[in-house]
Amino acid sequence: GSILRYDIDGFRAFALATLVPSLLYLAALLLLSRVPLPKALPVIIGVTILAPVLLLTTYPALAADVFGYLMYGRIVSEHGGNPYIETANTYPSDIYFPPTGGDWRDYPVPYGPIWVWVSALVTWLAGDRQLAALLALKLIAIAAHLGVAGLVWLLTREMTGSDRKAAWALLAYSSRRPNCLLNSWKRSATMSSAGIAAVPALPDSSRSLTSSAADSGI
Repeated sequence: GSILRYDIDGFRAFALATLVPSLLYLAALLLLSRVPLPKALPVIIGVTILAPVLLLTTYPALAADVFGYLMYGRIVSEHGGNPYIETANTYPSDIYFPPTGGDWRDYPVPYGPIWVWVSALVTWLAGDRQLAALLALKLIAIAAHLGVAGLVWLLTREMTGSDRKAAWALLAYSSRRPNCLLNSWKRSATMSSAGIAAVPALPDSSRSLTSSAADSGI
């Protein structure tokens, strides 16, 4: 079915796209605590990359937020309005309005201006091509996710001098989902940040799953 229409096929694709990286994540947890790092690291990197890539083309079943982001951007790019004082309901005839649901129709944008301007740029470039806008916003989220993953690895290794601790930090971070793919970004980011903060205190040989279990996302 269409990426803009939630149906049984979309649900199946979404379930498969979440099940595969979740199982891979469990495998990474077990491997990192039991085998040499070189054997575990490819699985950890795979989790970091595979989860958002698999979810790229699925209907955002648990994240209708993305349609709200696009509508906020549309208010700026198409209507020249102010999403901080206007709501989606102001423009019910806009092509981006129908998939926007729930509170996203009733309330002004709750976020800072950077994401609003990103959404405005995406909708300006995509025009009426909703699918292109949706995929573009997802790709931006994935790029940010992977960029931060790289920083997590580099900074943890720099602070601790340990590749294994850096791997634990990367695995903890990778348990979150890009915001445009799932609806748990804020919760996951908070929980994962707590797990990452605790990683430097772990011994290199630790088999504890504390940091990585900060938010399994399963």
